[in-house]
Amino acid sequence: VLLPSSLILIAIVVSFTGITYLSLMDDFESQRNAQHQRYASEVEGLVDQVSINLHQLAGLIPFLEGMDTNLLSGNTKDIMQAFDPYWVTLQLNKGIELLRFYDGSNRLLAGWGISQSDTHEALMLNWVREVNAQEKPMSHLSCHASCMQFAVAPLLVEGNNVGVVVIGTPLVDVILGFKGISGADIALLVGEKTDVLGSNKVKISDWDVRIAAHSREMNVAVLEKVAAQYPDLDSLEDGVQTSWGDRHL
Repeated sequence: VLLPSSLILIAIVVSFTGITYLSLMDDFESQRNAQHQRYASEVEGLVDQVSINLHQLAGLIPFLEGMDTNLLSGNTKDIMQAFDPYWVTLQLNKGIELLRFYDGSNRLLAGWGISQSDTHEALMLNWVREVNAQEKPMSHLSCHASCMQFAVAPLLVEGNNVGVVVIGTPLVDVILGFKGISGADIALLVGEKTDVLGSNKVKISDWDVRIAAHSREMNVAVLEKVAAQYPDLDSLEDGVQTSWGDRHL
């Protein structure tokens, strides 16, 4: 009599343990999914806030001392002299890395920041044409050479559209902002199948991507390990787990 009773008791304990384990795993998955959605919302919110700030700055430029009359005249030398005193302040206080003025005919009038040989230039000219035609502001994100967030906005002086301003800031500020808010690490991956000779970009060959920005150097090694374990990038859509040292990620 005792043996069957013991077996029944063991079966009950095992069943209870199994149910508890499954419940804990379900709770873990729910928490992980909720956290992932929260992180995604935080990143989107930071990107949106940067875009708002850039467009606010674009709207203020014609009201800077000396800018209205020089933008109306379209004289490159005068525009550069009027705006030069503000450039360093925008770099240091606002994190602006690029700024361009174009006239109503899409002609570049003046520029500050990244060299015009940068691959963003061709894209910017297309954006400028569209904004000049529609007289509506636009926001863009480009990761050709480096990841940057752009505001492209009409220049309004005395109610008239006199051209377009393009303002760019590095996306790395968003990456660092996310790290500061959430305490979690993040990396931005950009598809890139071709190898550039002499390029110093960090690539994950198994996924055909490069790491455009990241919040911690360890991220690179972790991603390389995960890519070796899961060479199909699509398999990461629902998230995967890995270990790094004594940490579970």
